[in-house]
Amino acid sequence: MRAALNKLNDEGIVRPDARGGRHASLREKDSATRSAVLAHIQLFPRMESHFCRQSTTREYLHPDLTIKKMYYFYVQEGRQPQCSYHTYRRVFKSLNLSFHHPKKDQCNLCSSYKEGSTETKAKLEDSFAAHIAEKDSVRKKKKDAKESSQENPEIMEIKEKVEAELGVKYNEGQIWKKIQNIKTRLKAKTDRNQTGNKPIKLKGWEQELLNFLQKSVDYTPTACAEEETITEEASGSSGPVLEATIMKAGPSKEPSKKNENED
Repeated sequence: MRAALNKLNDEGIVRPDARGGRHASLREKDSATRSAVLAHIQLFPRMESHFCRQSTTREYLHPDLTIKKMYYFYVQEGRQPQCSYHTYRRVFKSLNLSFHHPKKDQCNLCSSYKEGSTETKAKLEDSFAAHIAEKDSVRKKKKDAKESSQENPEIMEIKEKVEAELGVKYNEGQIWKKIQNIKTRLKAKTDRNQTGNKPIKLKGWEQELLNFLQKSVDYTPTACAEEETITEEASGSSGPVLEATIMKAGPSKEPSKKNENED
């Protein structure tokens, strides 16, 4: 009781603890250092990742950069206040930032258009606009299929069945991509072979997946009445099962970058 009363000042308020801790001057220095590091990091331009989710907030820096290189620039420029590498790294990690390391992250058309000269962009304007329109159309179809699969419990999920049939682990996005690849190849080969009526040959995995879908999907014409369908000649089956499968699969993930072969 005596010790507690001794801590009271003349106004009857308990004095602040004087047993050490970080002084106000040090806290001000920490705040100034963080502000200086943040200002330096903001100087580096951001890059857009081609296949990120539509609502992502993560930003990307140039793939040639690293945290050590950025800290080296900070020191070489003589910025004040000075800080250690660990402080710089801690501030960087607190941000929603990453380094852009594309594998097959951007297609040739997008890269050529975005990095090309004014003349190059003028030549690619129509192709790039069509490419973006196609991307938006596919995203809309994917979104509609996902919403349909969530609203209608009768819509089948083919993920586990495809894995069991082919003995390979796929996520929904990869299955979606493979179905789209089969569609594209069949349509292209059908267009080329319309006059000669030559047989259409698929790759091994394409034929396996196509055979499985043909015997597994309960196709109803109303499921894709407004969608483009694959003809009997192209699919080698009694109905346009691929579009029905796409509408019924309802993928819930974006295509995986690791397994994508095409834009």
